[in-house]
Order: sequence, then C-alpha cells, then structure tokens
Amino acid sequence: MHVNFLSSDPTKPCILLKWPNVSILLDCAIDLSPFYHFLPHIFSQYKTTKKFDILKAQDALGRYDIGNRTVYIEGHPQTNAIPLKELCMETVDCILISNWNSLVALPYYVHNTGFKGSIYATEPVMQFGKLMILEMLEYYDRIVIDRGDERWKKSEDVPANHPWGDPSEWKHFYSREIMEATLSTITPVAWRQSFFTIDNIKITAYSSGYHIGSCNWVIEADEGKISYLAASSARNTHSKPVDWEKVKEADIMLLTSLSPIPDNSPLSSMQYIRELVSETLKKGGNVLIPTLPVGPVFDLLDLIAACIDNTTGVPLDTPIYFISPQAKSALAYSNVNAEYLSSDKQNNVFIPLEPFLHTEYIKNGRLKVYDSLYDSFSKEYKTPCVVLCGHPTLRIGDAAHLLQLWGNDNKNVLISTNPDFPLQQVYEPFRELAVRAYFYPIDSRLDFAQVNNTLINDLKPKCIYAPEQYSKPMFSRRKDLVLQFSHIVPVKENEPLLIKAIKGSKRKIRVHPEILKKLEAKSGKGNTDYGLCHLSGFLSTYDDDFELLPAKRKARSRYTGKVTSDIVMKAIQKRNLQHKLLTNSDGSFEVDIESLKATLRVNKEGTRTTIKKFAEQQQKNAHNVKAYRADLASLLGIGRKKLLKLPAQLFPQGTSENSLQFLPTENFDESGCRFRKSPILVSVIPISSQQAATIESLKKNVIMHHAGFDQQTMYRYGAVELLTFLDVVHLSHLLCSVTKELDFYSHSVRRHSALFQKLFDIRLLRNQGFQRTSFHPSIPKPIRSSAPPHCAKLEKLDLHYGLHYAVSIKPRTSFTLNGHLIESNDDRGNFIHKDFVFLYGFWMDAISKFNHQKKIEDVLKLLAPESSSEVYKICDRTQKIGDVSDLLLEQIFLLSVDEIRASTQLMKYQRTLKVNRESKAT
Repeated sequence: MHVNFLSSDPTKPCILLKWPNVSILLDCAIDLSPFYHFLPHIFSQYKTTKKFDILKAQDALGRYDIGNRTVYIEGHPQTNAIPLKELCMETVDCILISNWNSLVALPYYVHNTGFKGSIYATEPVMQFGKLMILEMLEYYDRIVIDRGDERWKKSEDVPANHPWGDPSEWKHFYSREIMEATLSTITPVAWRQSFFTIDNIKITAYSSGYHIGSCNWVIEADEGKISYLAASSARNTHSKPVDWEKVKEADIMLLTSLSPIPDNSPLSSMQYIRELVSETLKKGGNVLIPTLPVGPVFDLLDLIAACIDNTTGVPLDTPIYFISPQAKSALAYSNVNAEYLSSDKQNNVFIPLEPFLHTEYIKNGRLKVYDSLYDSFSKEYKTPCVVLCGHPTLRIGDAAHLLQLWGNDNKNVLISTNPDFPLQQVYEPFRELAVRAYFYPIDSRLDFAQVNNTLINDLKPKCIYAPEQYSKPMFSRRKDLVLQFSHIVPVKENEPLLIKAIKGSKRKIRVHPEILKKLEAKSGKGNTDYGLCHLSGFLSTYDDDFELLPAKRKARSRYTGKVTSDIVMKAIQKRNLQHKLLTNSDGSFEVDIESLKATLRVNKEGTRTTIKKFAEQQQKNAHNVKAYRADLASLLGIGRKKLLKLPAQLFPQGTSENSLQFLPTENFDESGCRFRKSPILVSVIPISSQQAATIESLKKNVIMHHAGFDQQTMYRYGAVELLTFLDVVHLSHLLCSVTKELDFYSHSVRRHSALFQKLFDIRLLRNQGFQRTSFHPSIPKPIRSSAPPHCAKLEKLDLHYGLHYAVSIKPRTSFTLNGHLIESNDDRGNFIHKDFVFLYGFWMDAISKFNHQKKIEDVLKLLAPESSSEVYKICDRTQKIGDVSDLLLEQIFLLSVDEIRASTQLMKYQRTLKVNRESKAT
C-alpha cells in the first residue's frame, strides 16, 4: 500500500491510500485563503455591489492598491483545491468524507473528473455540508460584477501580499446544479456501521467529537488496522464525545488536523468573548461576530444569551441577531440529530425539551433569525445588539457590510472566532476603520499538548504517519509544538510512501469438496499430530470471494504473463463485443464493454486486472436496498389523529406493481420472484399500548386490502414486513392459538390470536429477550406497578416479564379455511373468494365478544339462525363457545357464510376497520 498526503495544509487533509486493486481518498481539501486577495463585496439595499470605501487606485491588471504595495482583485473570490493533475480520479474507488468542510470541497473532485467510485458520509455531515454550500451560493449570487478577464493570474509583478499558492490553480465556486448532482451520489453511513470495498477492505466510521456527525475512520486491510484521525475533539462540546475505543492499538495511525494555534484554549477564548460582549453592550456598542451557520455558532448563541443574563447594566431584552440564508435550516437540523449530540443534549429530548436552547430564545423574542440584512431586518433591528452572520472571511456575506456600517464608531467591536481565518488576513482591507477588532479563536480540535501528553499513550499506535509539518516546530523557540513519538513517519506533500503489509497477505479461502476428497496427508517420522500433503487446483477470486476449485486443465501459457491493451482488444474483438478503450493519466487503461455493463481495468505494469461495474450491476438486479426514515404511527394510521400518511420516497405514488396477493405457495416472495421488492419496516415500539395499537392496525389494514375496500394501504406495495420488539404480554397473546402451553389464555384472546395467525406469519427472531436498558435510549419502565396475569406460567416457558422479544410479522400469501385455500373450491364445489378474509374477520371478532360460557345455539341465534340446522350436524348445540376448536369454528363459518354475508352488522364492522388518510403522500 502507498500513502500520499496531497494537501500542503495539515488542517485541510486529503490523503490517498492506494493498493494494487483499490484506491481510497480520505477527505477532500478546499482552501479559502485566496479570498484574502479579493476585495470585500459590500451590498446596497438594492442588493447590488457598492464601491468599497477605502480603494485607492486600479492598475492595468484590474487590481486595487490600498497602500504599501498591498493590492486586491475586484471579482468573484476563488478557491484553491488540490490540483487534479496530481490525482487521477478515474482510479479512485472510494471517497470518505469526515466533516462538512470536506463535503464543501467534494464537487471539485468528482464533477467531470472521471470519478466513478462510491462516496460515504454521515447524514448530519451531508445536511450541514449542504447548508454550507447553499449559503456560499447565495452569497455568490449577490455579486453582480463580471468575473473579468483574469489577467492578474499571469502577472509577474508580485505584490507584498502575494499568495502562497499558484493563482493559476484557483477555481471559481461551482453551481447549484453541480452541488445537487454531487450530493445525490453520496451513500449515507452511521457511526459504527461497516462496509467493504474491493479486496475485502473493511471500513467503519466512528465519532470524532468535532462537529455534529463528524467522524474518524478505521480501515482494516492486509496492512493491519489503519486509524485515520481527521479533525477530532476531546473537549466537551455539543457533539457526541469522540469514540477512542475503536481507534486504539492501530498498526498505522494517520494523524492530521491538529489545531494550528499555539497554547490553544477554547475555554479561555469563550471567557474573553463573554467579557468583551459584556463590556461592549454596557457602553452601548454593537458586537459583530462573523461566523458560519453551523458548528460553534450553536454554542455561541448560548454563551451570548447567558452573558446578557448575567451582566448588570445590560437590558435583558438586548437582541441577538442570527443572519444567514441558511440560519433557520441550521437551527432546525441541529435539533433533529439527537443521536449525534452529547449526552446532556440527548437527555433534553426525553424530558421532552429541545436539545438546544435557541428554540426557546426564538419563542421569547431574544433571538431573531433573518435571511439577510435587507427587508424586515433593516426595518426592525435596534441597538445595542449582538449580530452573528457570515462570512468569516469578510469578503462575502453580510458581515462585511455591517463592519463598514459600524466601522467609524470605536464603541463597536468585531470578534473573529474562526481559527481557519486569522484576523490579520481577513481584516486587512478594513484596517483604517475605528471599530475595535479581536481574534479569539474557538478551536476544539486536538492540539500538540493533548496528543503528546495523553492521546498517544492511551491509543498506543504502533506507528504514526503525519504531515511533515508536525515534526518541525511552528516557532523556533517552541520545541513542544511537534509530535513526540518514537515511531513517527513524516510524510512530505505529494510524495507517496510505501507501507508494507504488517499482517502479511494471508486470506481465508474455501476449498472445494472434490479437492478435499483427494488429499492424502502424511505425517513425519514419529509425529502423528499433523500431516502434510500436496494441494493443487484453480484459485477463483471472482468478486473478492476466494475459492480453490478443481483444475479442469493445466494453465496455458497464453493465460499467464503480462496483459497489454493489444491482447485485451484482440480478445474482445474476437467476441464481437462493442467496447471503448480509455487510457488513464497514471498509465493504466480501461475497457468499457457496454453490452456486459462491465469495465475492465489493467494497471500500467499489466500484471493486475480489476473488473468493475459487472458485479455492481448483478447486485442491482438482485438486492437493491435503500433506507428511509418514516413515522410508524403515520404508516399504520394509529395515534390520536389516526391519520395515515405514506412517504413518497418509501411508498411512491401511482399504480402498484407489487400488490399483496394470495399465491398457491410461500416458497417465494409475494411477487413470485426470488428477490424481495416490498419494504421492510424496522421499529422499536416502547410502550405497551402502542404495541397493541400496532398489532390491531396491521390486522385492519390487511383485511381492508384483501377485501378490496381500501387499495391505498401499504400492502399495495407487497408483503410489507415489520421487524420489531414485543413485550411478553403481546407476544404470548399472538402465539396462544398455536402454542398448546399457552391455552390458559381467555377465549377472547385466543380468538384474536387465531385470526392474526391466519393473516400473518409471526417468527421469533431470537429465543432470549432483551432488557429495556439494551435499547438506546432505554425503553421506559412499565406504568403498572405489579406484574400482569399468568406471569408465573410464562416464566416456566422462558418468557419473562420486563423483557422485549425480537419478532418478524409478515402478511401471509396464502389463507386456508378448513384446509382449503382462498381462491379455490371447497368440498361442495363452492368457490372460496378472497372476500372471505373480511367475512372471517367479522366472524372471529364477533365470536370473541361472546362470553366463553355461551352455548353454540345461543351464538347462532344472533349471528346465523337460518344456518343452525346444518351446523348442528357437525357439533353439539349445547357446547360452550369457549371450548370450540378453531378448526370447528372454521367449519361452522363456511356453513354459515352466505347468511353472514347478508348480515346488517357487516357495515358496522367495516366502519371499525376504516383508516383516515391524507389525499397526498408526504
């Protein structure tokens, strides 16, 4: 394996791991430091660009001089990504995104670059990253000046503030269409969720503690366990704490993104901010904090509100303004990702309260949220106040406008908190203003002191690969600002290093039984504990599945040796396959074969081949699994409103092609094919009453579906299976009609169970139950103080009160009455129509309501008096209804079905089955 650190800035990592058959890109780097060389864009109330007040003169290259040979460009600020000539994206198989900073850079790496691989990120990173991009796009949309001819990129006249990077490599920000196309290709993953790439490389995401949803990655390959530490935080923030346990004892640790600030202390910075805000508001000044719409802004809102509360002389109604095109969305998203928040924020959810306090601030009017400075804000805002708005670079967004508006009053203050944008750089064009400017960076990332004093000893990596900068002090007198570890490998920018396999190249393989039959192991002299033998065969590695098969013939010379493009092309042409030959910049070549939906890649040495797309296409033809989040109560029409809502993504609109129907066998899925097309619902139902409502709703929905009264239930999409957990009461109630040991239950419970068993296949997925504390969050304690009836009897059957049992509940695709299938003829030649499901449901529901001591003749007088003479031929009229078997009840039903169909009580029963719904799926 080769490792290549492609970024020159350790805080913006981009690392390529390359094996012979697979390449993985760890994060995408974007550098906004080119912004420093552009003029701020100040906007008028008409949303057009105003002239920047401190400009002096424009030179022939379109640059403005503000003195001391410091020049700025008037145009759209540009960004700096890794030059793609350094990176062959066609050969990258997988991109791992650790945080939203990396997501913002992603489109530069995948749009029109030849990239065809997979991209992985957590849901919050995708959400917040998209908000970041949308905010940037809105700020760019406000710039009305032309981009210009960009002659300044070729200038040989170097100004005093010459950029470190090459301006010819700078790029314009991408469009909204490119963003949407890129984000649609990302595969969301959860923390601790593992997946595999080519060569059976296992990848897992773990919390990094940096921002909501941010993660570190653990990669398990032949080289051993590789831990990639992206931006990580060991400090207490609103994010869930970093998961150190799974990154411990790595064979290789890739360490990046340490704080670049000497003596970094976020707590000290926040204390200084608190004091400065208090002092400024007391004097009647305004506070401007340029910030991003996500990240530390959530903590800053709490800090400022607490500061106003605790400062004598500052009115409690002093307004806090949060201004961003994405402010409302950011605040909303922060409250819906509870599983990614710290424990104290999570605990608020179950009280129930919002995780963050900003919702309460908005309700009581302390926090006011606006999209921009114009429209309602310009009419409503009052001073003194605190404003948080974008952008921290002070080149785009509303912050630059407010800074110039308030700049002539030294009572006002600017507080820069983003560690990636030093005040000296962003404030330079404004240096003549009277406003006071301070830099108090809030950087929660790991620093050298934490890594050297604690982290390395706790994580115990065998070897650390880190950027070269981490082995050299930032300042000559600060020898402590380096990594202090005996096994550290400094990696220079864009200089690949070879990492030899630590665990070797051993892999488990399956051996075909025919080969095992012919083995004759012989032991050595005096040792009979083990034997040795020769082994020969054909090693199949198709789709990374290693298997030793019997060799049908000896290997021919034409199948060995170096593979060239000429050899491949002749073989393909001989088979008359349409193809396209592509040569990559790294010397490898690919052949696209459209008819096979396959791509053959050969490395530049001609010694390794990889077939791509073909296996993926086969998988698409087989299991295509997608996951969505939906509300179970809405799907089933339960809850207070009893309103059924089908999510458009999960249950698309239009005519169903996979409706649940009765089939002659259950060997295959409801659609008759080997592969499942219907959704699977996975839900934990914590409260007993909710479990009862769910079970009842499943029964009602499937009866209405089969009876044809309601074809808009979820069963129009097939045999929708529910995977859930039931308490011992509801589980035993469902099983009592088919489990002899549970026949102690009442007549009513057993009849409901019999009907449910007719309609659904109920499988216990595990014999042992789960404690309520096994779930996260824990299932609440039952309200009842005493154990339910029959607890002792259930204990003897290893069914324990207080445990929850995993079950699968799936509608049956066949339905029998007295041994005859629905949609077939009975013994008398009568056709058993599927509407018998509805009639039988009514019958069993009615039977369950009678007292178990009721005689059959009394029951029939009420339900089917004219059929009683036929019924008495097969049963005793004085028999108690509670003692009648389910099979005998089916026989009685079939004899009485014509009379039941004419019953006036059917309409009332049908009304009890009805489920309200919305006119549209949501």
